[in-house]
Amino acid sequence: MLTKQNFHSLKWGALAATAAILSTGCAEYELRKLDKMQPTGSEFTQTLSKEYKNLSAKEIRMNYDDFSSMHFAEKGQKAAMGEDIEPDTIASLELPDSVRPEFETARARLVSALKCQGRSNAPKFSAKAQAEFDNWAEEAEERFQTNCIEEARLAFYENLRLAEEIICPLDTAPQFHVYFRHDSDKIDANMEKVLEEAAAAATTHCHCKVFLTGSTDASGTRAYNADLSKRRADNVKASMISKNIEDHRLVARGHGEWPGSPQHLRKNRHVEIIIH
Repeated sequence: MLTKQNFHSLKWGALAATAAILSTGCAEYELRKLDKMQPTGSEFTQTLSKEYKNLSAKEIRMNYDDFSSMHFAEKGQKAAMGEDIEPDTIASLELPDSVRPEFETARARLVSALKCQGRSNAPKFSAKAQAEFDNWAEEAEERFQTNCIEEARLAFYENLRLAEEIICPLDTAPQFHVYFRHDSDKIDANMEKVLEEAAAAATTHCHCKVFLTGSTDASGTRAYNADLSKRRADNVKASMISKNIEDHRLVARGHGEWPGSPQHLRKNRHVEIIIH
């Protein structure tokens, strides 16, 4: 006999099955729609569209995840139309509390790279890094297939690293020198132009770190010179902050004296600024 309880069980089961069929159809439709599109825009958006299409196909045909497939397909369509879409926001993700801090830091680093010449100067690696971030987040939300989570995580960091090597190359890193008077950590007025040029370069290369290394000549004790070189670097750091360079990008350190450098030699009394 078909009881009322059995009737409702069958009813909701049928509705769930129907919803699953509809979602599968929608996901397939969006993926096919993306597959038929001819990507336009920059090399970044075209690569991003391809990466999202691959993720969409993987989710529906290998993982049987219709909702994730549809999400990636829709992002791929926007990229195919030339839109510089952002990686998924932390607020939109249902991440375990244990991994949320890493995702927040990783996304901030990725967004900085994208905005600071990543899309234009390292389009392929930047696009792959963004797609792998979203892939990593999707896998982490599901909280199983730990091997897939780690594979996506490593792929994200590797592609971001390769993008950063192009955005902030060491061999062509902008360099500047701020010179000091003997036994002084005060920045002379005639060094202001150098600091303005360094700040302008740091603004242009907005994803790169700014390394400030203080040095002294060989007069005085090594302990004293180590402290003096650090004070020089700290004062240059304060000057860069006053010119709107973010504190978290500035790395100030003291080198101490240059070994064997003659006493009072001006070229050794400086702070070297390298933007990398």
